[in-house]
Amino acid sequence: MSFIIPLLVFIVIGLISSVRIIQEYERGVIYTLGRFTSTRGAGVQIIVPGVQRMLLVDMRIRTEAIPRCDF
Repeated sequence: MSFIIPLLVFIVIGLISSVRIIQEYERGVIYTLGRFTSTRGAGVQIIVPGVQRMLLVDMRIRTEAIPRCDF
């Protein structure tokens, strides 16, 4: 009976760490054991912790002012 509480805590922590939220302007790139697997769109996504890793990529256009160069 004493092993049930640590087991439940471990399961809850695993479920919490597997849920990722991706914003509309982002894409998630999924790596499984270090290799590219897929991309994910906006919304709530679930990954396998310890096996998969998600890298968020910002898809917004960034504009920067380029100073004029007078030669």
